[in-house]
Amino acid sequence: MTMMKRIMTMMLLVSSVTGIQAQERERESSLLDAINFEVKTVYGLRQHNMNPLNLNMQLSYSYTSRLSLLISAERNYMLFDENGNKFYMKANSLGGGMAYVWMKDKGQCFDVRLQVLNTIGHSQWKHTAFDMNLNWYEKREKRACSPFIGIGFRYQKSHTADMRDWCGLYATVGVRF
Repeated sequence: MTMMKRIMTMMLLVSSVTGIQAQERERESSLLDAINFEVKTVYGLRQHNMNPLNLNMQLSYSYTSRLSLLISAERNYMLFDENGNKFYMKANSLGGGMAYVWMKDKGQCFDVRLQVLNTIGHSQWKHTAFDMNLNWYEKREKRACSPFIGIGFRYQKSHTADMRDWCGLYATVGVRF
């Protein structure tokens, strides 16, 4: 529970920084310019003989030039390799968070994202994920797709009996529309 409190505190700090920088706000020219859609894969480092592989779709709404709200849907696969036996467990997750554009320069953007996701439906592996990542992408003037890459840290608190928590670094690659 303390990890969740820490992440929520970080989210509040990011939002307060944007309030201080209110004079820098630039409204997007239209609603479509403020909405982005991303499709990405996430692969985490091995811990406790477990490797997470996630397929993620994310919708973001930029309500200032630097701050965005995120809605994420994920298909989770936890890959296991125990004593030569390889298997996986599946889950579906839904959640949200915030993104803050930390640095912009000539169309190149770095943003920091904080998210919380929870499993939904009849998932084999029930868990709650707390996520923080740094992404690089190109912000293009025309509505076109652009690739992005990222690195992050995720803590997945398991709610399934006999399943350990996973905590570690991951890499992500995807396309932003």
